[in-house]
Amino acid sequence: MKLTSQSKREVILKAAEGIFLKKGFFPTRIDDIARAARVAKGTVYLYFSDKESIYLALFTQKIEEGISFLKMVEKGPDPPKAKLERIFDTWLSNLAKSEGLPSFFSIENINVAEKIVKRVRREVFPRVKEMVRLIAQIIREGMERKEFRTTNPELAALYFLHLIHVGLIYQVFTGKLRGEKEMIKDLFFKGVEG
Repeated sequence: MKLTSQSKREVILKAAEGIFLKKGFFPTRIDDIARAARVAKGTVYLYFSDKESIYLALFTQKIEEGISFLKMVEKGPDPPKAKLERIFDTWLSNLAKSEGLPSFFSIENINVAEKIVKRVRREVFPRVKEMVRLIAQIIREGMERKEFRTTNPELAALYFLHLIHVGLIYQVFTGKLRGEKEMIKDLFFKGVEG
């Protein structure tokens, strides 16, 4: 079966994801990606100008999947709190199941590469802003329905996104994340004041 241009690109991306998750960004070479994708090194360069472009394409792909999920949840019939709980549970579970994915999403993984950071700011941050906008809309809906107190929805949305990071860090430190998921959500919804 002959692969189309789009499917070859996807095969390269899938192979690159596996290598990045296993080895990390810096140790990964284009040769590694080509070998894992079972294509010639030159074929990789037909689709991507460099390793950074592959990384950013993967990063953007994951963000786009997240945005699609957010749009589906945001349009759903659930009350705002249930929507946020579904987002939190789904994302944290998916990230926790995929070994290496948390570091993949971590800018610290690539922060010494100024070229990548500039491209992330230009290419990825606008999509992250879209994620914040969608979560803020759910929070606004909750405020309108008196389910949430009046607050800055964008700030609350950023805080909410960081909860997922907190869950992942907790799992890394302790090796587990069971009832703690509920505690993390409780801290978001109720705060720390008694």
